[in-house]
Amino acid sequence: VVRSLGRLGVPAPVSAIVLVFSFGLFAGTSVYFMSGPAGDLMDEVPRIRFELREKMDSVKDHIEKVQQASEDMQNFASGGDEGEADGQQRVVVNDDPGILTRALSSLAGLGSSLLIALILSMFLLAAGDMYQRKMVEALPTLTDKKRALRISNDIERQISRYLGAITVINASLGLAVGSVLYLLGMPYAYLWGAAAFLLNYLPYIGALTGVILCAAVSLVTFDTLGDAL
Repeated sequence: VVRSLGRLGVPAPVSAIVLVFSFGLFAGTSVYFMSGPAGDLMDEVPRIRFELREKMDSVKDHIEKVQQASEDMQNFASGGDEGEADGQQRVVVNDDPGILTRALSSLAGLGSSLLIALILSMFLLAAGDMYQRKMVEALPTLTDKKRALRISNDIERQISRYLGAITVINASLGLAVGSVLYLLGMPYAYLWGAAAFLLNYLPYIGALTGVILCAAVSLVTFDTLGDAL
């Protein structure tokens, strides 16, 4: 974008500032409109955790029975007293924040990192061809200068194409996720669509995080496990 505007006579510092501030304005506006539903979802976190525990009680009971049977077998094999092992058994409930709380609370740190990245990007874009010129001037022969310039342009073009393509893919994914969840009656459907758009920039981990968060909310939203699935 900066190079295209440069060919039209717009200086690189001006186009860099306009580009970064436009992106920041778009991101800020999106965060503003999403802050209401995100805040409501944060307020629902304690209730979600409580209802998840209730709904998962049956699963926990089965796990505890299997664990107890395993301990009994170990005690029997080692000649220990089963009654004493039963008497010493206790269940510890961990009240640490769950993955939903941790993921949502990390958005503040993500916003700070994004702000730093935007400022750095603005200075790098405003520099124009300065770094390429310095690289070319540092090389001894004309052949090396041409090769370095060609490699630099190829890297820039490939990264730009990749970022453009992955952004279109993520936007389509977010639109599909939000639309399908809306049709399924999932609350905050467009918030989940925006989350899918952002999280998909993180390979594997982002998609897995989105699935876990959505599963946690759907388990307490719908009455049966089948509907939640």
